[in-house]
Amino acid sequence: MILCCGEALIDMLPAKTSSGEDSFVPHAGGSVFNTAIALGRLKCPVFLYSGLSSDFFGDILRDRLKAAQVNINLSPIIDAPTALAFVRLVNQQAQYVFYHENTATRAVSTDQAIIKGNQFKALFFGGLSLVWEPSGTTYEALLCNHASSHLIMVDPNIRANFIADREAHMARMERIFRHTDIIKTSDEDLRWFTSDESQFIEYWLQKGVKLIIITRGEYGAEAHSRAGMIKVSSEPVKVADTVGAGDTFSAGFLASLYQHDLLNKSALEGLDISMIKTALTYAVKAASINITRSGANPPWLYEMQE
Repeated sequence: MILCCGEALIDMLPAKTSSGEDSFVPHAGGSVFNTAIALGRLKCPVFLYSGLSSDFFGDILRDRLKAAQVNINLSPIIDAPTALAFVRLVNQQAQYVFYHENTATRAVSTDQAIIKGNQFKALFFGGLSLVWEPSGTTYEALLCNHASSHLIMVDPNIRANFIADREAHMARMERIFRHTDIIKTSDEDLRWFTSDESQFIEYWLQKGVKLIIITRGEYGAEAHSRAGMIKVSSEPVKVADTVGAGDTFSAGFLASLYQHDLLNKSALEGLDISMIKTALTYAVKAASINITRSGANPPWLYEMQE
């Protein structure tokens, strides 16, 4: 099983009314939420650990999770509003404004007992839940306390405009990376961390990270490990928007490892180039299907098999 830890919120996506006026339509979203949905649709056993509101937006989130067969038994129901993200598309790229103060998304508190009694193979973290408090402290503690026994994958999913204290968040991410097996980042997010990609890759591989994956939009994706580097091209598709593309990619990569019985720390140590390429290719295909549709709308397993 895979445990996805992080935010679940509502994306308010731009739309037009029947009379042509600008409007926004609510869609279930959030970086980690999207990854959990994608894993569920790909028939991977997955749990979400997130603060879910008792309001009607929370109902939308829970309904979407249940439809994708994501287990939400570990997610507390909190009497606080659901966080909202208003989205604007510029050249088909998503830009965000978040309304998140005093929301259920941020209010999740530390409960290390969620791991006990559950046979999780991997834990996935990322997104704004690592920036906001108290969720950031909660998820950092959970990650660090269980990294020795569970495969850890992290997608920092940087939203620079919403990181008030860059130094503090950089320090948190560096602490987290020291306990991480797979770092997945976009090339844009990577530039937030460093101006020297090669130095970043070399440094963290030396520190014990097993795999560093970089997505490059229309130019595909690449992975770096001690076994070497592998690149996979993107698939030519008509792009609706890129909302949820990176989240779906993360799910596709984890799903491929799960499908090939490689979702554990020891198997990750022994991954060769061909195994990495298989997982990268699957992840790129999943993301390519997602971007042909409006909003975060990951593929179902049958679509991946067509």
